[in-house]
Amino acid sequence: IYHAFEHNFFPSVNVIQEATTLMNKKVKIICISSMCGNEIIQGAPIGYSVAKSALNSFVKIYSNFLGERGSINSISLGNIMFPGSLWEKKLKEEPLKTKRYINNNVPAKKFGQIDDIVNYQGDMYRVDDITGKGSDAKAAYLNPCNTNFAGPSAFSEPET
Repeated sequence: IYHAFEHNFFPSVNVIQEATTLMNKKVKIICISSMCGNEIIQGAPIGYSVAKSALNSFVKIYSNFLGERGSINSISLGNIMFPGSLWEKKLKEEPLKTKRYINNNVPAKKFGQIDDIVNYQGDMYRVDDITGKGSDAKAAYLNPCNTNFAGPSAFSEPET
């Protein structure tokens, strides 16, 4: 579990805490999390799931700390395909089993892509009055969520 926190919780928290102490303008932070942190997913690593659950809790609690200085939210992903991902490995090792799993468990019957995350977080970034919330990207990408994202994917200052 320590290894999972070292790679999936502390990098985000450390960057967020350090950066928010240095920023003197209103900030918007969007963390990439995982649906494994929101629900029990059969076969998902326990340490990974617990670390992402802790990140989701951190986002809710840290939003109170930020107050009017900014907002922090998270996006909980699942089934994202990218080079080097666990899904890429599973697809190469057991293509039929993996495709069957996606067809039976993912509403869109396909993997999410990096561009989907960028578009989703862009939509979330444009909303001004939400903070401390997690958003499940469930529309297409439901269930086991073994991505390698381990930090805030977007950390920027809104234009004034």
